[in-house]
Amino acid sequence: MVDESGELVVAEQARVLALDAPHVERLVRTGWSLVGASWITTGDLLEPPQPPGIFAHVLLALRLWRLTPPRAHPSELPIWKAAAILLSALALLVAFEITLAFVVAYLVTGRAY
Repeated sequence: MVDESGELVVAEQARVLALDAPHVERLVRTGWSLVGASWITTGDLLEPPQPPGIFAHVLLALRLWRLTPPRAHPSELPIWKAAAILLSALALLVAFEITLAFVVAYLVTGRAY
């Protein structure tokens, strides 16, 4: 599999076998669990499709059906959300330090300024 283009490259004389449904296994131990999946072949031989012609190859390269870019990993935040979180945290930190300065001044001198 070529990740950049999403193409699957197979040798010319290769046999491609159909896969059965995945078998999911879960191993549970104290404090953690592990999930694994395995596939076995059904033994049915798949015939590869004919290579695309020039026009179809250009359409596949353009990927007209993909209106948006591929989704990012769910753990990745969009840049605007990350910036909003960081700026909010910075504002809270500045407000805390200013408040702390006034409280210390009040405790030491009896006046906040």
